[in-house]
Amino acid sequence: MNRTRMSILLTMLLLAAALAACAPAAAPAPAAEDAAAEDAAAPAEAAAEEGAADAGEGDPIIIGAVFNATGWMAAYDQPPRDGALLAVDAINEAGGVLGRPLELIELDGNTDPAVVGNATRQLIEQGADVILAPCDFDIGGPASQAAQEAGMVGLSTCASSPLFGSIALGDKQFTAVMWNNVMSAAAADYAYNDLGWRTAYVVADTSIDYSLSLGDYFKEHFTTLGGEIVGEDTYLQGDADFSAQIQRIQGLDTAPDGLFISSYSPDLGTIIRQTRAAGIDTPIMGGDTYDDSQFWAVVGPDLANDIYF
Repeated sequence: MNRTRMSILLTMLLLAAALAACAPAAAPAPAAEDAAAEDAAAPAEAAAEEGAADAGEGDPIIIGAVFNATGWMAAYDQPPRDGALLAVDAINEAGGVLGRPLELIELDGNTDPAVVGNATRQLIEQGADVILAPCDFDIGGPASQAAQEAGMVGLSTCASSPLFGSIALGDKQFTAVMWNNVMSAAAADYAYNDLGWRTAYVVADTSIDYSLSLGDYFKEHFTTLGGEIVGEDTYLQGDADFSAQIQRIQGLDTAPDGLFISSYSPDLGTIIRQTRAAGIDTPIMGGDTYDDSQFWAVVGPDLANDIYF
């Protein structure tokens, strides 16, 4: 199961759990003298409840979603958005949650933290019961901050920074995917144990916590396994020209066994294409942002070889 499908499945399961937690307390058990009468009425009541569940005719449970339809985050928010809409339809066809239909209302966050925060507050004012936040801590964090301030559950579809959760956002804020410490550990394990890397060079985009922390956790786990980080470099999203970073890699006395490049589109594809075009054929590894059609289109089929994520 790929990352997009997994994030949507977990998102909807966690949403259902959160919404179920809002259910009214169970009624006390009937007294003994009432048991016979209630047993007699049970078949009719069961039929009525089944009909209600099928119809889902209670007041809707409103999911307020901020998805970035514009800006660089659109490539990462669009698949979860599509999956969430499909899941809402499927859940409603099955009777909804607690006999109530789900309704998803959404606003565009424009890949701007301030817009994301304001959009979330607008959704809360419109009656949202729970918030779906964008797929990144730096961009989506303001959505969960607004939800926390309102005492509401907030859930990101795929933000993997360990800061997305109670550590930085509050006790009602969650993400539907693994954190970067887990992702990077898995990457380091594969690089060391399956690919046979003993040395690695790490390049990290420091624009957001996702790419910065992903690189840091890779270094930590790779060295714990016995590997050696022979060099490190950074850049900022939007730099476009990566000749300086490439020259430093080429200047090493011995080529590393692998490159760990932690970034996201659009520059992720650009730096890898420029690296390959410069004649560096060292295996390259990275995180789940490589799961993006835009990335592969930029790299191109002629240079998209020996890449792992």
